[in-house]
Amino acid sequence: MSDLKVEAEAAEVGLDASRLARAGSFLRGFVDSGGMAGWSLVVGRRGQVAYLTAYGHSDADAGAPIESNTLFRIMSMTKPVTAVAAMICVERGLFQLKDPVSRFIPSFGQARVFTGGTVEAPETEALSEPVQIWHLLTHTSGLVYNWLGDTPPYELVTRAEALLPKGADLAALTDTWGRVPLLFQPGSSWHYSVASDALGRVVEVASGKPLDVFFADEILAPLRMVDTHWYLEGDDLGRLARLYQ
Repeated sequence: MSDLKVEAEAAEVGLDASRLARAGSFLRGFVDSGGMAGWSLVVGRRGQVAYLTAYGHSDADAGAPIESNTLFRIMSMTKPVTAVAAMICVERGLFQLKDPVSRFIPSFGQARVFTGGTVEAPETEALSEPVQIWHLLTHTSGLVYNWLGDTPPYELVTRAEALLPKGADLAALTDTWGRVPLLFQPGSSWHYSVASDALGRVVEVASGKPLDVFFADEILAPLRMVDTHWYLEGDDLGRLARLYQ
C-alpha cells in the first residue's frame, strides 16, 4: 500500500531486529551480484509492520528505484488465494472436497489416464477413481503444465490448447484439459500443474461468479487488499515493477 510504514519496533512484537536486518543484507546480495533487479521486504506481526526495506530498481533501464508502493506480479501465489476461495465455497456448502470435478466441469467425467504409445496413438486406461476437488487442491489430479515435460501427455495438452481460439476463457481451457489423458491416476502421485486453474473454474461454476469477481468480493475487499488486482490500469501501471528473467 502507498502508506505502508513501520508501525512498531521489532522487540515490541517479539521479533529480533538484528535477525530482520540480516534478511535485508542477504537479499541485497542478489541485486549486487546481478541476480535480480530489486525487491521489497515487509515483516509484520500482531497486526503491525515491524520491518520494511527495499533495494534495487523497479525499472533497471530507467534507474527507477523500488518504492514502498511498488507493485509486483504475484505469479503462482495466486494458487493459495484460489485455495482460500475454494475453502470459502466448502464452508458455504457449495461443494465438498471429495466431490467429483465433473460435477462442475463435465469433460472430466470422460477423463482417462495415459499408459503408453505416442502422441499420434496414445494408449489410455479408465480412472480408478474420479478426479476430485481435493486432487486439484493438492496437485495430485494427474493434470500437467505442458512446459514441464516432453513426453506424450505434455504434447497432447499443447496440441489441444493450440486448437482453442486466441483469448479462450477458463471455461474453454478446463473443458479441454478434461479431455486430454492424465499423467497418472488421480491421487497416486504429485505433479505441479494447471490444477489450481481448474479449481478456479470449479469456484466460478459453484459460486456463479467469475473468479476475479469472487476474489474481489470475498477475499480482497474484506482483507483490505486494495493493491491486489487481476489487471492493472491507469496510474497503477506506473507502479508495476518490470519483469526480468
